[in-house]
Amino acid sequence: MGQYLQLGICYQMLIQKREIAGGPIEQVNREVGKFVDLNLFNVEETDEHISFSIKEKLIEEQLYKFLEEQFALYEGGYQEEFSTVLSEISKRQSFDRIVELAKEKRHYFFQQSDVYDYIKITPWRPVRMKTSLLAILIEGKLAMESYNSYLRYMEKLVRSSSKQTIAGAFRACID
Repeated sequence: MGQYLQLGICYQMLIQKREIAGGPIEQVNREVGKFVDLNLFNVEETDEHISFSIKEKLIEEQLYKFLEEQFALYEGGYQEEFSTVLSEISKRQSFDRIVELAKEKRHYFFQQSDVYDYIKITPWRPVRMKTSLLAILIEGKLAMESYNSYLRYMEKLVRSSSKQTIAGAFRACID
């Protein structure tokens, strides 16, 4: 059994409240903050869930430039595909239309994907967190079972090399 390596911008994280069963919200924020820069997200709490949603202006104003930076680093002769993705994004000025484009899954290098992470509210109780990505890379079946520290390294590497604030929402996941 393999999993897929996925790289992309996290635009939403969702935690069901029943899973935290009265656990402190501050602890949830601290744990989620280990995955992304929480300053880039709006937090909404309802009776059913806690939602962390990226500030839409970041996607609208910085996604294009961020993808330009990242695509320039990728080797493999995909420049025409990258240009097509960037062109499509530039035509869609709103957050909703950009996410809609990713959900269409017409482009290998720009797809919406949901992955599941676990955060620890207490040392003995992991809580499932649904993470929605604007994936810019979904790479083959991998036999990678315990690579979380390597993935955190990759996230930090991308964040530190980008000039765009939106890089604080970059995620690397295996699912």
